[in-house]
Amino acid sequence: FQGVGKCDIQLLNCLNSKQLFLFSEYASIVYNETKLDLYDYLENQTRYPDIEGNFASWLMTGILDIIMFRTLVDNKITPDYIVGYSLGLNNVMVCTGAITFKDSIHILNGIKDILINTKKELPECDMGVIIGLTYADVINIISTLNVKNEVLIASENTDNFIVISGFKKEIMEVLDFALSEGALRA
Repeated sequence: FQGVGKCDIQLLNCLNSKQLFLFSEYASIVYNETKLDLYDYLENQTRYPDIEGNFASWLMTGILDIIMFRTLVDNKITPDYIVGYSLGLNNVMVCTGAITFKDSIHILNGIKDILINTKKELPECDMGVIIGLTYADVINIISTLNVKNEVLIASENTDNFIVISGFKKEIMEVLDFALSEGALRA
């Protein structure tokens, strides 16, 4: 299961009636727990500020992962192992029954609240994602720009998916430089 940043909303257009019904059930649970209307989000994504939009995207990714997993199981395709990283770990735990979907919502809502509070208390700080460069590449960029005290690597999700955190101005410099060095996305 994938992590943050890969919510393929276009997949909704490919769902059959049973899968769309499951989506509506999960969307209803999300609304009951958070008052977030995922159908409104789908229609009006630009109205959702960055953290609220991310939260909606995380929930959409989770729901789609769960629906795809249930579809596999319904078709007698049961994997021996299920692997996830970042947000995908949360979705794996729901699919395996380790936590409920409501638990998942509350975990993600807690993360959203932490991000909102952090932005309020530390408005000069931010995070960024660099896709397509390695940890060593990002360290070199940070060193080249001489921003070692302002930007840190927060997470190495995969060999080519690096999360950085620090001061906004320097984060933007690192992201721009990463793009000029061949990052697929920053």
